[in-house]
Amino acid sequence: MASGVAMPILHVLATLLIAPYVALAIILLAFGHATAQGSLWGFIDTLARHVAWILPWGILGFAAGILVLSGLGIRRRTRTLASALLCAFAIASPVILVVVSGSRLDAGAILFLMPCIAAAAFGAWRVREERRIQHAGAA
Repeated sequence: MASGVAMPILHVLATLLIAPYVALAIILLAFGHATAQGSLWGFIDTLARHVAWILPWGILGFAAGILVLSGLGIRRRTRTLASALLCAFAIASPVILVVVSGSRLDAGAILFLMPCIAAAAFGAWRVREERRIQHAGAA
């Protein structure tokens, strides 16, 4: 029974662990979109529009997304979906951070991205375990 309680708690913790990386990736994408405008006025205008949208709606949507992903990981029927989404976010965020920023993937970067790597491994393992449990229950 302890593992039945521990897995949802670990899912919520993994979701909270990757949340700053997802937020950083979103900010980096918005900033990249603004710098791609080609002029100072285009940069300022695009950045202002992003900020004007993110402040009222983006923060609320981000918080709602964290709550939904955490909640999906707690319910038995949606754990496979939640684990797959957790794994996808934990993989996509570091990829965006490395590719968009153009930084090298050295030891310091790997150390910085290690929580995402751990969360992705946990999500993938949990998808496999949930599918194994579903197939065992169907047989």
